[in-house]
Order: sequence, then C-alpha cells, then structure tokens
Amino acid sequence: MHNQTVGICVTTFNNEKIIVENILTILKQDTTTPLKVFIVDDGSTDRTGELLTELAKDWSNLHVVLAEHRERGVTRSHAINLAIDDKCEYILFIDSDMKLESNLVSECLKMFNSEKLSALIIPESPYSEHKNFMTKVKIFERSLINDVGEEIEKNSIEGARFWKTSEYLRSGGLNSQQIAFEETQPTIRILEKGGVIKRAVKTKLYHDEGLVTLKNIIEKKNYYFSKMKTTTETEKGGLMKAIQRWYFFRPYLYSKQNIIKYLMNPVKFAGLMTMYVALTLIAVRASVLSK
Repeated sequence: MHNQTVGICVTTFNNEKIIVENILTILKQDTTTPLKVFIVDDGSTDRTGELLTELAKDWSNLHVVLAEHRERGVTRSHAINLAIDDKCEYILFIDSDMKLESNLVSECLKMFNSEKLSALIIPESPYSEHKNFMTKVKIFERSLINDVGEEIEKNSIEGARFWKTSEYLRSGGLNSQQIAFEETQPTIRILEKGGVIKRAVKTKLYHDEGLVTLKNIIEKKNYYFSKMKTTTETEKGGLMKAIQRWYFFRPYLYSKQNIIKYLMNPVKFAGLMTMYVALTLIAVRASVLSK
C-alpha cells in the first residue's frame, strides 16, 4: 500500500506576527490523510523560532529546524529534503506568509487520485491590510493569473507547489544554487519530460502581500535579476526559457477575460504596465552589468 502521507514544507524568516496563525491552517486541515509539517527557520532574529518551537510541543507532526540565514533556495531545498527523506509520497511547499484553505490537501489529493498528474499549481488569493496603490496593483496582477482555468499554458511562469514526490525527483527538483526564479524550473522541466501539471481551481492559498511599493518591488527584483545569470547558465536552455516567459510574453495577459478587466480597471492596468516596463529596464541593466 502506498504511503499517502503529505509532507508540507515551509520556510520562515522574521514572521513572528503571523507565523502561528498561518501554520495552524496547515495543522488543522480538513483531511484524514496524515500530514507532516517541516519548517526550516532561515535564521530569524525575532521570536519566530521560539514560537514555532513552542507550537511543536503540542503537535507531534510538526518538525522545526532552526537554521542559519542563507539564500531562499537553499532553505527551501532543506525543508523539501526533510519530507523526501521521511518518505512522504506527496510534498507541498509554501512560504510562511501563506494560509491554506481548509480543504486544500483533500481537494488536491482528489485530483491526484482521479488522473495521472505530476504536480499541481495552487491558485493564490492575495490580500493585504495595506490599501496603497501599488499593493492594489499587485493584487490585481494576481487576479489575471487565477482566472484562466485548470489547464496550464505552455509559457506559464507559475511554479507547481503540490507534487507527487517521485515526479518532483524526476524533474531534478530545486537547484539551490539558482537564486533567481528557481522555483519555476522544476515545473518547466517536468513538462518538457511529458509530465502533466494542472491548476487546482477548487481550492487556494491565501497570500499576504504585505506592503507593496514600486521602490520595494524594484529593490527585490533588481537583486534577483542580478543573480539571473546563475539560473540561465545552470539550466538547460535557461536564457530562452526566461525570455519566453517574460512579462509581456505571457499568454494569459491577452485573454478575453483579462482584456475586459483592463477596460474596467484602467488605472490599475496603467500601474501594472508601468511596473512591467520598469522591471524590464532593470533586467536589461542587470544583464549588461553582469557581462
């Protein structure tokens, strides 16, 4: 009999205000399937590690590792490898600013059990307590991706989060040395190998976008773009894959339902295009400087 255990892998860094509430949405999933939760704290300097250690005393399936601060891909790979080493048949990896809908695990397993799938992309429902313009634009951007149905487009930038472990391993998994856009590479690779990935449209993650400003978007992406060369050079066809999935080349942007959204939300659409143009210019600059 197959081991139907799902290993849920989480990375954290300085999330003391939200971490317990978010992790409880994992531990209290509405499912009879055994869950094991592996959390790697990425060297938090606040009380995140302390709170998780206390929480683990009440939940035998919660495993907490307090690690030193490293790059995101290294920490995420650490958490995923814990689930793999524990022989979990499925793995789900999320960030600590995400909450799970109560039926997420059960709905995803229904899809895995009803058809031959390699992995699932989980729709994200963004939210924020902040009401400034760029935060609204970021939330608007996410709505453009979520309304395109169950099938995955060829040049989708979305990364699968819920995997059959054997298929994750067949994809080659995360390359922890890739700092930029590393989370989408296993998805691209498994599709190239004939794997099947769909979007789990009957459930979702709630993603706290926090405070989004053009300044912090530019700073964050500038760092990733400065590291993109590592990804393009260590990934087969990496440069072409990146170009094919660039902001303006994503097919969902031109779907009928999204064009209607642009017409109904012209100011947010203008903000989105401004952001994409700014990020494109930054990426070109980073590319030139890296040569």
